[in-house]
Amino acid sequence: MNSDSVNNIIQLAALASVVDGHASDQEKNLIVEMGSDLLNTPQEKIREILDRCIETFENQGFANHSEAALHSGLDALRSLDPSQKHLAFYICEKVIYQDGIESGEIEFIHQLDQLDRTAFS
Repeated sequence: MNSDSVNNIIQLAALASVVDGHASDQEKNLIVEMGSDLLNTPQEKIREILDRCIETFENQGFANHSEAALHSGLDALRSLDPSQKHLAFYICEKVIYQDGIESGEIEFIHQLDQLDRTAFS
């Protein structure tokens, strides 16, 4: 998988982890493990991408601005092929269930999926 696709999938997972207001260590560790295994990318590289994304999203207040988070998610989905999108949503689903479902997480993923289907169909 090319590095842009890896970056975009990790970006989506990072969004799923911060949309409830806080990226937990459990979520971060899960993203690193799944990203490394499923994207065939070293854990150190996944951690680097993830940390950068989470810092950016937290600084931009994406937990309180779901529209901005959705826009960022759509940008990340744009260049992914259908199988990569499926993988990204799979990882996001695992992330939101990792530390218990918080307000807005399911809604975020559902809205992102619906927007993706509308925008790119």
